Amino acid sequence: MLESVTDRIQSLRDSWQQLPGRWHAEHPLRYRAAAAGLALAGYAWLVAFPLLVLIAGLRLAANGLLPETPWGYLDHALLALGLSGTLVLGRARFARPEGEVVSLSEAPRLHALVESVRHELQGATVHEIRITGEFDVRLLRTPVSGFPLVMTHTLLIGMPALQCLSEAQLKAWIASQLGELSRQRMQLGSWITQLRQLWVQYRNHFCAGSGPARLLIGRFFDRYTRLFHRFTSPLMPAQQHARDRHALRTLGYEDTAEWMVMQSVMGRFLEQDYWPSVHHIADKAPEPTINPYRNLGVLLPRRLETDEARRWLREAWARGSGSESMPCLKQRLQAIAAGEAQFPGLPAPPAAEALLEDAYAGLLERVDAAWQARERDAWQLRHQKSCAERERLEALRAEAGSDGLRGRQAMEFAALVKRYGTSQEACDAYEQILARNPDDARIVFGAGKYFTGLGEERGIGLLEQAMEMDKRYVVPACRLISEFRNRRGNITRFPAHEGQTIRRRVS
Repeated sequence: MLESVTDRIQSLRDSWQQLPGRWHAEHPLRYRAAAAGLALAGYAWLVAFPLLVLIAGLRLAANGLLPETPWGYLDHALLALGLSGTLVLGRARFARPEGEVVSLSEAPRLHALVESVRHELQGATVHEIRITGEFDVRLLRTPVSGFPLVMTHTLLIGMPALQCLSEAQLKAWIASQLGELSRQRMQLGSWITQLRQLWVQYRNHFCAGSGPARLLIGRFFDRYTRLFHRFTSPLMPAQQHARDRHALRTLGYEDTAEWMVMQSVMGRFLEQDYWPSVHHIADKAPEPTINPYRNLGVLLPRRLETDEARRWLREAWARGSGSESMPCLKQRLQAIAAGEAQFPGLPAPPAAEALLEDAYAGLLERVDAAWQARERDAWQLRHQKSCAERERLEALRAEAGSDGLRGRQAMEFAALVKRYGTSQEACDAYEQILARNPDDARIVFGAGKYFTGLGEERGIGLLEQAMEMDKRYVVPACRLISEFRNRRGNITRFPAHEGQTIRRRVS
């Protein structure tokens, strides 16, 4: 009985999560109208407080200020509620986004590039440019007060984007953002995208407060933002295509396609290679004393191998469909009628050197210092965790040498050796636990995952064996085999194999 109720609740939850996408596909006009109405609900909540003051004030002026009836008490309560909300919104001052401000005198070429793109797309005025630590370019609208009548437009450019892209590629990314506020090309998706950012700022600002601010504004936007993001997510793939068209109007097919490719390849390099290696230093260093952005500019030509970049690009191209909120690289390139993706190589010089000129060195110091201050607490926790895991590894190593390890302890031992030991030690650890636990599906699957990650064909046999032993590993094993085939260049072989295998194993 309890299981059936739980399954029913899960079914209802899944249906609710799929509703926006289904409605967007089956009834696009109704969906867009509903999305626009939901977007206006945020404004309606903000206007409701001064409107309460006006209505309650007029009623009290007409009926007398003293509450002589229950309606009079209600008018006083509504007036107090409206005044509280209006004062909270009127006194609110939103913080500017994080990042290092770059003035016109510091980087005239960067400002000139942004202004030329803005003029070409007839976009909104950019009030300031800030350099952040993310591999991203975003245009953020920040309200001056709680009533979003006057906005400040801040262009956030990540230092990694400046270091990893050419001037033309960075220009394409900037154009994709500035085009969203173009007076000629403003669409529903652009408006929705800007409101998604705006309402998140309201949630973060007022939820961090206390008293009436949190009660009247914060709680509403906490729930409203989640609903709004969930309901409008089907609009985001089309909005990304619209951003790509803004870049295409500014630069042309070749530069726009190269920007998309570099965005995919460099994003993966930073996420899977560079930043993990930076955080790995916390295993031994208790304080974040390194300069990751200065090091990135020096190490990038040495660390990013062309063959590895092409493999990542091949895998991104083989991914035939994107997520609910973001189209994949292949879909984006096909939407602008570009050919198959080609890795253009690292830029020479990068946009950072071409656009920042003499200000580059000083900005590197400021961005590195901001990163160190921001990471210090998390870095220290990571170092403490590393010390504890090393002690745990030594204890497991002692047990493995005597009686051997089984089950969860065996997998924990192999994972810790992989993290803190050499490649050969990790390989020996997986061989050891596999020999000791040949009938444990979890260990067989873990070993197969490890060996396919190394590019060894024997990992596929272990994954197949894990699927035979436990049906729960069918889908994840098929995905791992698919990734392995893609890395080896066999892109078209696996999808049919995946469907056949899943149907055969599950049936």
